[in-house]
Amino acid sequence: MAQIILKNIKKTYDPDVLKKPVLNQLSLSIEAGEFVGIVGPSGSGKTTLLYVMSGLEKVDSGEVLLFNKPLSTYLESDRAMLRRDLIGFVFQFFNLIPNLSIYDNLKLANVIIKNKGLTIEEALNLVGLKDVMHKYPSELSGGMQQRASIGRAILGEKKIIFADEPTGNLDYQTSLDIMGLFKELNQKLGITIVMVTHNEALLSYTNRVIRLLDGKIEKDEKR
Repeated sequence: MAQIILKNIKKTYDPDVLKKPVLNQLSLSIEAGEFVGIVGPSGSGKTTLLYVMSGLEKVDSGEVLLFNKPLSTYLESDRAMLRRDLIGFVFQFFNLIPNLSIYDNLKLANVIIKNKGLTIEEALNLVGLKDVMHKYPSELSGGMQQRASIGRAILGEKKIIFADEPTGNLDYQTSLDIMGLFKELNQKLGITIVMVTHNEALLSYTNRVIRLLDGKIEKDEKR
């Protein structure tokens, strides 16, 4: 079943500066349980596409459906609830609160989602941080901090994780470890993962690769 559907999407930020749309009549569909890598040169629209899919950015024209409902019909409060309950985000920067322990970082997120679904302990166990949950972010490596941000993203009853350059601040081996974790979560929990990356070496972990060029899909490969 398709969780994300885009129909003839057009997105432009500043037509006076950018003479062509960032996304130009783009259509695609992503099924539940897919692990999708989105790649393309700088300025091809990768991050914009991710934000449009997740409802963080509105489109100029076309239609975005998330869980079979057009995003245009959601109130702003509905969009916030959607991001809280069903979709998670992982970014290049870990965005952990430095004066809170890893456990308390997740606890804060858990209060927001009202303690539904996957618990803090379960999430930390899945991302391999159960033994260091009471340490502070500064006491952990970059890879462990990213694991913590992934643990925070999967709390509750998440169906989709949107990841924007999640290994951009990590060394090569740590990047592979994080990709292995994403793969494991995709297979164990059935969470759909949509990831933007510039690193071609990471695409072997995905089961679908979408290549963008000038705001359009140049190639769409399922593996």
